[in-house]
Amino acid sequence: MERYPHSHELDLLKKHFPTPHDIEDALEEVRFLMEKNYPRKYAVRCVGDHHRLEQMKRYMLGRIAYPSQVVSCRAPKRVGCNHIIEDVIWIDGYNVLITLETMLDGKPLFLCDDYFLRDIRGVFRGFKIGSKTKHALELMVSYLGRYPPSEIHILLDSRISKSGELAGNLRTLLKREGLPTDVILSTCVDFELKKKNEGIVATADGAIIDCVKRVIDLPACIWLENYRMNIQPERIKGR
Repeated sequence: MERYPHSHELDLLKKHFPTPHDIEDALEEVRFLMEKNYPRKYAVRCVGDHHRLEQMKRYMLGRIAYPSQVVSCRAPKRVGCNHIIEDVIWIDGYNVLITLETMLDGKPLFLCDDYFLRDIRGVFRGFKIGSKTKHALELMVSYLGRYPPSEIHILLDSRISKSGELAGNLRTLLKREGLPTDVILSTCVDFELKKKNEGIVATADGAIIDCVKRVIDLPACIWLENYRMNIQPERIKGR
């Protein structure tokens, strides 16, 4: 089966979402320690202390670096961007939307060692529905419309403020596209998604990726699609 990312797509993602130059040496040291089976938290703390890194840069290390064993285990699970057509997709709603909003804001996004795009904003401030949320929703729904799955299940964390309102907006947009959709409010999205061994799961959450059979990096696919369509930078941003 053809797997994402293809080499030319990977090259594009590496170019537009590069590793910050000022932590490259620290990243190599974290990778080295993890290859020696040191726990991630210990490796990041050890290297961070050695280089006297601020908290944000330590968080970058923990988000970007993965040992080769993890990378090799996740690689076969990743499906091509158009493989969602006529398949069932389970979407980690806030995980995808926060990444898309990060793109639109021009905030830091990195292609991590396991080839998934990740941001660094979530741990430092709670997500709030804002001016970019509607645009992020439209980007996601438009992509799903171009590559229509047979079923779409979007899970949202009900504990986040205004999730009910967001679910209503999603249902309206997806209905307009004529897409078969189920928007679910849940207090345990991660737990629910980890059980989805049928269909494709859209997430960059490593704990979920490790539990499921097939996964897609939906924000990366959306960015690549818009790049190919020559959408202007203010619509979808790399760095």
